[in-house]
Amino acid sequence: MEPMEPEGIMLSKASQTEEDNYHMISPTRRRRRRRRRRRRRRRRRRKRRRRRRRRRRRRRRRRRKKEKKKKEEGEEGGEEGEEGEGGGGGGGREEEEEEEEEEEEEEEEEEEEERRRKKKKEEEEEEEEEEEEEEEEERRRRKKKEEKEEKEEKKKKEEEEEEEEEERRRRRRRRRRRRRRRRKKKKKKEKKDKKKKKKKKKKKKKKKEGRRRRRRRRRRRRRRRTRTRTRTRRRRRRRRRMLLTRQWTGNKSRRAFLGQCEETFRCPE
Repeated sequence: MEPMEPEGIMLSKASQTEEDNYHMISPTRRRRRRRRRRRRRRRRRRKRRRRRRRRRRRRRRRRRKKEKKKKEEGEEGGEEGEEGEGGGGGGGREEEEEEEEEEEEEEEEEEEEERRRKKKKEEEEEEEEEEEEEEEEERRRRKKKEEKEEKEEKKKKEEEEEEEEEERRRRRRRRRRRRRRRRKKKKKKEKKDKKKKKKKKKKKKKKKEGRRRRRRRRRRRRRRRTRTRTRTRRRRRRRRRMLLTRQWTGNKSRRAFLGQCEETFRCPE
């Protein structure tokens, strides 16, 4: 049975979580992450380039050596008849080769030293950049905090001003109401006083009267009294009837409180 191939690219659990939580990371941290990745890529590229250069140099050196060797061998073949020079020439060649190797080693050491210096410099620059970023982040945080505090203070101030304004409005309303009441009261009193004044009549001077006049006056008074009483009673009855009717027709809660119409009052309807 063949193993099943996963559909699409399968991410590792860590990378999946990273992808999910990417939107939750702060922008500064994202920037830092991007910069680190860029630096890593640059380093890798540089390393690759260095390796390639070294390989090329080594190949060149080997090629040169081989070419030199071939040349020397050819020269040796051409100068077979000459004596005494062969031994001395061999020793000279060995010395030259040793010198070349030493030079190459020195060059490699210098290159290595140069690389180390560059690396150190890059690391220092990276550290400085990171420090600058952290300082920038700190400044931004502080600024944000200050802005927030200013905003809150402003809001608080505005709320206090609004409350004060509301209080002033309330006081004005109260004053107006008081003035209105006072004016109303005053008007009412003035009206009452006017009415009273109107009612008051000038007393007539009493005449000396006899028995007949006195009787007549008494009779009149009695009649008037009776008439007034009757009128008052009628008025009261009418008013009571009207109130009961209103209670029966309009005010249901009052009707419920008083009880049923037939039991308590005579229903006007």
